[in-house]
Amino acid sequence: MQRYFLGFLALLLTTTGLVWLVNGTSNEFENAIASACLKVGPVLGALWLAFPQVLQIVRRFPPILIIAIVLSSGFVIVRPKSAPFVVPVLFAILGLHYLGLLFKSTAKKP
Repeated sequence: MQRYFLGFLALLLTTTGLVWLVNGTSNEFENAIASACLKVGPVLGALWLAFPQVLQIVRRFPPILIIAIVLSSGFVIVRPKSAPFVVPVLFAILGLHYLGLLFKSTAKKP
């Protein structure tokens, strides 16, 4: 996803949500969509501003580690009572990854 597309999408969602709420909505479904646009738009705008830093983070960590962090965060958001079980497992995964980096051989392979 290119940075300019992310900025355009953030601007489009924010303005759409504002226009929809200012003109008035006729039912709850339209009101919910306008509210969602007003919530997602600024978040994408913040992501647009931090795009270079996000790329650095993504390049430093392997994809499987990023997926583990996102899935465990989503699981804790959906079921908050699972946090005492999920968070230690996530820290164990992160610790094992860090130890793997520490003990990684620096010698070049022939």
